[in-house]
Amino acid sequence: MTVADSSTPGPVRLPRTIKAIRAALPPGQQERFRAEVEAADLSVLPGVVRSWWGRAIALADQRTVAALGRSRAGELDRVPAEEALPDWGT
Repeated sequence: MTVADSSTPGPVRLPRTIKAIRAALPPGQQERFRAEVEAADLSVLPGVVRSWWGRAIALADQRTVAALGRSRAGELDRVPAEEALPDWGT
């Protein structure tokens, strides 16, 4: 599944480009992403981009977002890894 059709079950696919990451983020996080990327020293830029790529992947998967919401609401003591990241390692 790509970010564009993230309501479909299955792994989320997102190109590892700054443009794709920015487009996949919620509007409220796009400016923060831009600011962090622009402020990053070249020696740490790959790590900054990888971190935001992971965040964009997680936020694009509605199952992960729902599990995090249940956890924040106190409905779960913890989020099982296979529920939060069902396609991790596949």
